[in-house]
Amino acid sequence: MARQPSERARFEVLLEDVRDQVRTVAEGVSLLSAKVDRLEQRMDARFAMVDQQFEAVARRFSAIDQRFEAMEQRFGQRFDQMDQRFDRMEAAVGQLDHRLIVHEQLHPN
Repeated sequence: MARQPSERARFEVLLEDVRDQVRTVAEGVSLLSAKVDRLEQRMDARFAMVDQQFEAVARRFSAIDQRFEAMEQRFGQRFDQMDQRFDRMEAAVGQLDHRLIVHEQLHPN
């Protein structure tokens, strides 16, 4: 069954429309793909920058942590020294108190 020339021309016009639409869709997909690639590159750069910032913050916290540990150690040593001084002072006050009691017993008013 042979097609009429007018039918064939009509199908060719329809086929050309379909081809144009496919070309338009392909161009759109290509443009969107390029845009996605650019966006991906920008996001990768931003993620790299955020990673660097997190690393910098981690280094700062590490340094602060080390400083706090050093301060804690120094304060611990100072408190130990003060505690020892207070123990010595308490012992000295105890000796003085004892001497005062002995003195009062030997020399009542």
